[in-house]
Formats: sequence, structure tokens, C-alpha cells
Amino acid sequence: MIRKNISIPYAIGSGISAAPHRRSAVLLAVFLLLFTACATTDELPAPPAVPCTLTVSMPAADTRGLTTTDGVTISAIWQEGDYVQVYKGSTLVGTLHPTTTGTSEATLVGGVTGTTADYPVNTTTLTLRYQPQRTTAEDYTPDGTLATILQHEAITCADITAKVSALDTQNAVVTATAQANFSPQLMPDSTGSKCIAHLTFDRPMSFVGIERTPTALASPVEVTLAQPSTEVFVTLPSASGSQTLTVIGGDENGIPYGATITTTASVAGGRYAVSTATTLLPLCIEARETNITVSVAKAYYVKSDFAGVWADKAAEETVTVTAGHRIFLGALREAIDGFPKITCSGPYNIYGSLLSMMDYEHYADGVSAGTNMSSYFLTAFDSDVNLYTPAHKRMHLIGLHMGEVTIVNRMFESMFANCVNLTTPPELALEDWNTSEIFAMNALFYSMFANCVNLTTPPELALEDWNTSEIFAMNALFYSMFANCVNLTTPPELALED
Repeated sequence: MIRKNISIPYAIGSGISAAPHRRSAVLLAVFLLLFTACATTDELPAPPAVPCTLTVSMPAADTRGLTTTDGVTISAIWQEGDYVQVYKGSTLVGTLHPTTTGTSEATLVGGVTGTTADYPVNTTTLTLRYQPQRTTAEDYTPDGTLATILQHEAITCADITAKVSALDTQNAVVTATAQANFSPQLMPDSTGSKCIAHLTFDRPMSFVGIERTPTALASPVEVTLAQPSTEVFVTLPSASGSQTLTVIGGDENGIPYGATITTTASVAGGRYAVSTATTLLPLCIEARETNITVSVAKAYYVKSDFAGVWADKAAEETVTVTAGHRIFLGALREAIDGFPKITCSGPYNIYGSLLSMMDYEHYADGVSAGTNMSSYFLTAFDSDVNLYTPAHKRMHLIGLHMGEVTIVNRMFESMFANCVNLTTPPELALEDWNTSEIFAMNALFYSMFANCVNLTTPPELALEDWNTSEIFAMNALFYSMFANCVNLTTPPELALED
């Protein structure tokens, strides 16, 4: 809640304007009262009852007429159509409009009903009420920017109490000493008032999804940013008490990251800011339209909350995932044992780090591939018609350290063959491979995406920095890699060393 201390002395015809202040503001008000002389020898003449005009110099309300010039800081300005209403008790007696717009402070002018007789000294209390220009929330597509939120959702209402404090033959003076209690909030929707969350990440994000506890959201709040940014603004329903936000986002390459944020105070009306570091997500299984069961062919680990504790499961032990929810999977690599088969009973989205199935404890920091990666991902997801890949959240192999590997024959053979619902390939991060020790890579990508009829773009095959000086066998390296990928609209681009 933003409080502004108000002090209003004013004389007829004055145009005094108080300098704006972040915490307080001075509001100056004046009744322009016209008087005629009525002389007596023993007392001051009583002023005649004449029409009143109220002129007020005041700052813009902090959450109405909101704008932003730098994309981060909220500034209050008067805008075309803004107005302030004047109440005497519960009766509306006038409306004031700014004479200028586009500034944080303006002079507002308007008439009030009645005459000077209706506004006696020290007994007349007036209420100056900031009014929202917008009366209903507008439908719009959030883009992660503050400007868009303010354009479509910002609103406020605040009252300032003023009293006629003096009256003489020349002027009437209106003085107020009060606080204007602005409740910064957004236009309420069906869930009530909302607030603005300002999230600062350690890397540019292109997509952000937010969940909250203990005051749960009706559904995750998801925002696709206008352009990648470390500064993300989203609106959330208001909540009382400390809240924990779980953020699942993606960068411009669709690599998903997660973060857990705890607010230290209530997030009722207004705006709150938090900064957070992100971590690569472990491999994630997300149930689509129906509940599903998930099992893994070897002993594995699972958690349903990004910030939760891993629970160990026996090989083939099933876990139920309700529609629209996710679990995270992990495992430990045993010798040169291949990627463990994952079985889901119904349609699911898959994204995150494949390395969590090699070392669930250290996947985010990088995992050593050892010396032999032959056939490691052989037929890992072959013919899985339940597998779907969301465009903004991808699987990846970022952090796979290949410096000691000597052989990678058939490493990716038929990894996604016949996955007819796969549309987005994983990020293989091949440009990070140290191949200086590898001497054999026969059929490395053999039939990797064969018959993926809905695959539209290939993975990036950046091989130009590969050191192939030790390789003596690389037969059928790309054989049938994209066989029958009939919807592949972008041809694979091979960047090979001359």
C-alpha cells in the first residue's frame, strides 16, 4: 500500500503546484469564490451565496494512469479521460478533469453544485476521489512486459479528505491534512484482485509458467514473452502471507529451466519484485489430457515438485501422474548401461535434461560420459506413440562431457524412430563435444528420427569444431537419420570441417 501525505492550502486564483515525491505528495485545493461587498461599520459582511469552482493541483494516482518509460519502473501520469470526483458526504457534487496530460502532476478544474452557503467554514468536509478510467478488465495476450499489463489492467481508487478552513471577503481556503491510501492493484477478475510479479532471472527467458503454494492458482499462469528478457512481469491473483512460486521457463532455444521463489510478505494488491537463479530441469514427464502411469525399466528416482525431495523407486514400479501435472525423473548410470526405457500408459509431454537419467544428483552441473557411449540411446523411445514434445520446452543433452570417450558407435540409433507425435527434436549440444579421443562413430545417427512424420525441424548439427584426427571408422554416420520425415520443412544443415 502506498501512502501519500496530503496538505491542501489554497487561495482564489492560485496555481501552486507541489513537487511530486515518491512517498508523499502535496495536494493543493482552492475554491474560487466570487464575493460582492456588503459594508457595515461593526462587522465583516457575510459573503453572498455564489457558485463555486474547485481547482486542485495534485499528483496522478499511483496505479491509475500508469505508464512505464524504461520497462521496469512504474510512473504515474495523468492521461486523457482521467478524472477526480468531489463528494460532500455521500453526495457527488462535482467532477474535476486535468487541464494537461502526460505529466505526473496536473491542475484539475471543475464546478461543484450549490453555492458558498452550502460550504460553511470548518464544518464542510469534501472527499476528492481518484476514479479509474476503466471499469472492466480487457482481454489481451500477456507478453511479459510491464507496459502491456498497465495498458490493459491497471486501476486504482483513493480518497483524500479536504475541509473548508477559512473564509473572508476575498477568498475561501480549503485545507486538508490527511493521507491518501492508494491500494495498488489490478482490475479484479472472477478470482478477485490481482497483483504484478516482477521476476528477474539470471538468463533471458522466452517462456515462463508459474505455479504457487500455499495459495494455489486455478491453473498455471503462462506467458510467452515478446522477446527474450531477464525481466519478466506477470499478473497473479492476490494472496495473503508468504507464498512460494515455482517457475518453469524456457530460453530462446526452448531449453527449460526451473526456479523456486519464496515471497517474504503478502502479495495482496500491488507489485512485488523477486530475483532468482535458474537451474536446468531434470527430465520431465507431463500428463496431457488423461491420468497416466509411468514406469522405468531400472531403479529410478522421482519427485513431483521441482524443489521437492527425490524418492527412490524400484525397477518397473509405477507412478501415477494426473492430467495436466508433471513428475521429474532421475537415475544413476551403471557402468556403460544404456538409457533406461521409460513407459507411459497414455499421452505425455516430455522435456528437460536427459542427463538426469545418468546422474540425477549432478545433471545440472554436467555429467561425464565415461569412455564408451556405444548404443547408449539405442531405441530409447522407439515407436512411442504417446510421446509429445512441446515447442517451447525441449529435451536436451547440455552438459554431457565427452572428453574421455573413445567409441560412440550407434549411440543415437533409432532413438526416436516411429515417434509419430514428436514435433520438436532435442538439443544435442554437439558443438560442445570433445571428440579428440574418439576413434569409432559408425552409424552414430542411424535412423534416429526415421518415420517421425510430424517432425518439422531438425536438430542443430554443428560439427565444424569436431576434432576427427583419431577417427578411423565413421560408416553410415547419418544413414536414414530423417527417413520418411515427410513434414520436415527445414532441411538439416551440416556444418562440417573442411
